[in-house]
Amino acid sequence: MSKPSIKQRFDQGLHTFGGRLQTPEGRGQIVKGCFGLLRRMLRWTVMVFVGALLLLGILMRYVGEQNVFFAFSSFMPPLIWFLPLLGLLPLCVLFLEWRGLVVGVVGGLVAAFGFFGYQWRGQRDMAAKEGQLVVLTNNRGQHGNYSMKDFKEAVKPDIMVFQEAGAVSARYLADPFYSEFKDGKDLGEFALVSKYPILSVEPVTFVDDKGVSQSIAARYVIDFKGTHIVIYNTHMPSPRDALRYHVRGSFLYGLIGIPGTPFAAKRREVQRGWDLRIAMVRFMMDRASQETLPTMMVGDFNLTSLGYSHGLVTDVFGDAHEAAGSGFGFSFPGVTHNPLAMGQPWMRLDYLFFDRQHWQCTACITEPHRPSQHRAVAATFSLLTPAPAR
Repeated sequence: MSKPSIKQRFDQGLHTFGGRLQTPEGRGQIVKGCFGLLRRMLRWTVMVFVGALLLLGILMRYVGEQNVFFAFSSFMPPLIWFLPLLGLLPLCVLFLEWRGLVVGVVGGLVAAFGFFGYQWRGQRDMAAKEGQLVVLTNNRGQHGNYSMKDFKEAVKPDIMVFQEAGAVSARYLADPFYSEFKDGKDLGEFALVSKYPILSVEPVTFVDDKGVSQSIAARYVIDFKGTHIVIYNTHMPSPRDALRYHVRGSFLYGLIGIPGTPFAAKRREVQRGWDLRIAMVRFMMDRASQETLPTMMVGDFNLTSLGYSHGLVTDVFGDAHEAAGSGFGFSFPGVTHNPLAMGQPWMRLDYLFFDRQHWQCTACITEPHRPSQHRAVAATFSLLTPAPAR
């Protein structure tokens, strides 16, 4: 017996469907079947999206600046990646798709809090005890003349480190409000004021593969109660121009610039700046890792906590926010009208990194409200293994 043709099967299906439409029971079966199909489609859509979201977070962390697409992605407001999920979850409730709802909520929370460095601990006491040191860092560029005095008074730092500051140390030392600080030194855009004697300061210069040099840090040596410590006041170049260029679509070359295709050369062109940033981070890590004195690297690194470069640093140095901070700790941009950020900072660009051999971070806080482009970050450190003064 021959099999029915496609036309015959189609006609038979229409006949069966028409028959069901003629009875209340049949119509109920059709509605139930469509409802079940929509629920299954919704469940799988949520599962696929959550999987893609988690994969994106992993790729930003372990690929990051090595690929222009993921480098660009790590600087985007986090909410942009969650918008589809915010639309899917109400549909799960509407269609009573509870498994999809659970997967969406749990996966979304893992992505939101895991990848963006949310710390569940409460805010710890910043007050320095015997043998402890409070360090504050802030990029003063575009500070809008808003005072940092409230935050300074709240955290009571022993050392304040500034980038894009110019010669500001003398002004701080002359201000009665900062009378506890006894020493200060400037070097180009870098400035540091301290309650303890500053023994020396020298530039840290990076030379790229074309022989172009730029100062990316200043190395300070400070006498902390008889122990010499090193603080690298760091300011990596801003990726602002590259990100503005990528908004026009060049970030897609990270996906389509496959070797052997016409887009490969374009990918190499837009990738070069990010490769240089990785080289700068490696250079700083090699330099700081060779220190025998207690060492910190603090300042505006212009790298997000999602990216590959941040992982290069934290594989060796501790991150004060991860060690003892609370919440997200976002410090940039302090002034934004981006609706996807709800008017709030959405990145950590300002860090206090410390060598784990000599330091333990006991508290870390990000300035909560000042409408400066960069908000200040401060942390309290305990000296674990005092090194002899040299």
